Amino acid sequence: PNPIDVTAGELFTLHGYSIDPRFLKPGGSVHVALFWQAQATPDADYPLELWLVNPWGQRVVLGTRQPLDGDYPTGRWVAGQWVRDLFDLTLTSDLPGGLHQVFVGWHDPSGSWLMAGHGPGIRLGEIFISG
Repeated sequence: PNPIDVTAGELFTLHGYSIDPRFLKPGGSVHVALFWQAQATPDADYPLELWLVNPWGQRVVLGTRQPLDGDYPTGRWVAGQWVRDLFDLTLTSDLPGGLHQVFVGWHDPSGSWLMAGHGPGIRLGEIFISG
């Protein structure tokens, strides 16, 4: 539902995403769907990380894992393939209220970031956590 066209490390292109719901209470659950396409056949398994940036600019990691909860690591992907990945996350109850930006990014096997544009993260949009 939200088209985007950003490539990370010349390997993975994000073509779209969804975030639902966008308005949450502390401790609420959010569902994120990501629509990726492999630009080349990955030579290894690349972890994917999802995080928030809170209203004060602090980074809050929501999860790091292989796609599809580890069931379909990138080492199995082939060039041109599309993969729909889902994150079902329960936020901690101590997150401050306010507007939080949602980001996703890839690590290479050594732990370094794959760059996407001018930084490691792809901005997906915002969620609002009531205070």
